[in-house]
Amino acid sequence: MKTITLPDKIVDALLKLAKEYTTQNNRSQAMPVYFTVQTQEKVPAYIGCGEGGDWVFESSVVADTTEDLFDWAENYFEGDLPEEWQSLDTDERVGWLEDMGCKFYEYNFEPKEQNAFLTAKACDEHILRNRHHYRQPRSYGNTFFRNPEMELIANMLIQLSKQAS
Repeated sequence: MKTITLPDKIVDALLKLAKEYTTQNNRSQAMPVYFTVQTQEKVPAYIGCGEGGDWVFESSVVADTTEDLFDWAENYFEGDLPEEWQSLDTDERVGWLEDMGCKFYEYNFEPKEQNAFLTAKACDEHILRNRHHYRQPRSYGNTFFRNPEMELIANMLIQLSKQAS
């Protein structure tokens, strides 16, 4: 058996991590487990098949509803709107805005995993501190399937936890 000398601060941190790692809920995943921040990301959808959509003008998203598009248009085009703008029906207004270059792009939301943590606790704390960077974040448990490097780390943490008990 080999001996490695580490500062007490690092040993204490590793023992704390080992205890958390070996006692946490693995969420029905095989060891070694890890946790990610799972968010919902927009991906393009076929016309008529999207969960939502954005109105885009000159490469910028300007609205996500027709009502918001009309509000944006009244501010952006001010004096350039046709005189009969208020009397136009929805389809006519949309047609005019499309002629001016507005386009509607549909999208769906798909889960996306970002970052990786050995414990759910660390993942949840990260989400709490950084929620503003994500759309509908949640911690998501997964397994390092057939990953010998992570199996080595997990086994080291398990052994540390057993020796500290």
